[in-house]
Amino acid sequence: MSQAPSTLKPFFTITDLVARWGVSRMIIYREIKRGRLKRKHIGGVVRFSANEVARYERVA
Repeated sequence: MSQAPSTLKPFFTITDLVARWGVSRMIIYREIKRGRLKRKHIGGVVRFSANEVARYERVA
């Protein structure tokens, strides 16, 4: 979870976060369920804003 903010994309998918953080999909879903990671639905697909990813990385 240590990529520089300058490498952030506008939105991330769950697959992006799994690769970025080296965790399982279940960890991502658990963080969403616990309210620690906020998601958006764009075109019926779950996405995470770059700002939300950066915020999560700061506090995690």
